[in-house]
Amino acid sequence: GIPGTGKTHFTFSLIRGLLDFYPNVLCDIRFFKSTVLDSQLLAYTKQYGEASVFMNHLKELDFLFIDDFGLESDTSRLFLQYNDLIDSRLYNNKKTNISTNLKDEQIVKSFGDRVLSRLKEYSWIEFDGPDLRRGRVL
Repeated sequence: GIPGTGKTHFTFSLIRGLLDFYPNVLCDIRFFKSTVLDSQLLAYTKQYGEASVFMNHLKELDFLFIDDFGLESDTSRLFLQYNDLIDSRLYNNKKTNISTNLKDEQIVKSFGDRVLSRLKEYSWIEFDGPDLRRGRVL
């Protein structure tokens, strides 16, 4: 959905629900803004020549939430890392929640057909409506 339609709010509601339902899995739930995740992957890659230890941690989490998918830098490194991460989590039945403002064709342009194909195996919720931030009184 477009910015401001409640995707991040919905994500935090899911996390709160998980913490209420599974109070002992706090260490198995991680939330990342996609740009922060990209920065961490890049830092590990620069420091160690690869990000395999961090990637393995991400692959093993019971619940991974990635917010604003598609705002990352557009690089072949990122394409390979996201393809590996999404592929591994999907086939190991790890729960992944990804929010994005991107349409299918934009995902293909940034991450390729393989990533979109894998993402299509997840359930999708379309957030349609007005930008809820507009007109809000602070």
